Amino acid sequence: MKFPVMIVGLLAIAQTSSAALSPFYQRTREISTLIDTTEVIEVIESKPAGSSGVIDAISLRGDVYTLTSGRCTLDAKRVYEPPTPGIVGPVNFHFEVAAKMRCR
Repeated sequence: MKFPVMIVGLLAIAQTSSAALSPFYQRTREISTLIDTTEVIEVIESKPAGSSGVIDAISLRGDVYTLTSGRCTLDAKRVYEPPTPGIVGPVNFHFEVAAKMRCR
């Protein structure tokens, strides 16, 4: 009787452990989503004075990604969405993108 209970317990642990992506894959998913966000594309392609019109670098500090383009930066705040009860899977999120770039 102990053997079937052990198997059910191990299956429950395996399902729970696969609930979230590893930090590397979560960040990869976030960066891919960020650079495909309509607001980011529109601001970067608007090429304000000092911008190269392409993303030169992306950095993360806390919940804010900073995209660098030439002498300009664009901030995008990552906002995690609350998980749906009973649903297992990667963390859902969206971005709040600044309306325009800051240029030096």
